[in-house]
Amino acid sequence: MPGSDQPERFVQRVRAWRAEEILDAASELLATVGCVEFNMDVVASTVGVAKGTVYRDAESREWLIGAVLERWMSNLGLREPKPPADAFVGLTAVIEVLCHKVGRPGRGVQVAFPCCLRTSPCPCGWMSRWQTITEAHGLAVGDRTAMLGEAVQALAALPSSRALIEQGRLSELRDLLRDTLGGYLRTN
Repeated sequence: MPGSDQPERFVQRVRAWRAEEILDAASELLATVGCVEFNMDVVASTVGVAKGTVYRDAESREWLIGAVLERWMSNLGLREPKPPADAFVGLTAVIEVLCHKVGRPGRGVQVAFPCCLRTSPCPCGWMSRWQTITEAHGLAVGDRTAMLGEAVQALAALPSSRALIEQGRLSELRDLLRDTLGGYLRTN
C-alpha cells in the first residue's frame, strides 16, 4: 500500500528532532552552569519533555555530558596528530584551540570549551579529551602533558579567568594561560 511507511518516517523524524533538541539544551546548560551542576531535570524542562523521555535518547547524565563534549570537539576540526613539537609551541597551539570561538546552535559564537574551562577538576573525562587535543597539536602524551592539562583547567577555572571567558576577552585568557604555563615549560 503506497504511503504506509509515512507514519513510521514521521516518528523517526520526531525522534531525531527530539534527540537534537536534547543535545542543544544540554549544550546550553553545560556551557552555562558546568558539569557539576548539570541536571537532567532542567534539560527535560527546557526541551518540554518528561525526564524519562530524555533518558530514552541519553542513557545517563554522564553519557549526555560526553555527547556534548564530543560535539564541541567535532567543532574544532582536529586533524591527524602532528609530529611532536616544541612543548611551548604545542602548548600555545592547544591554548588557542581551547580559547577558540566556535558557532553553536542557539548560542551563536562561544568559547570552544566553556564547561571544561569552568570546572576543575573535571568529573567528566577532560583528560581523555585533553590527550586528543594535545596529540593533534604535536605534544607528546605523558605524565607531563597530563599535568599541563590539569594546570590549564585549574587556571581557567579561577574566578578571574572565568570573568575573562564570560566577558569574551579570550585573547587575554590565552595570554594568561600561555605566559603562566609557558614559564613552567621553560624552567623544567
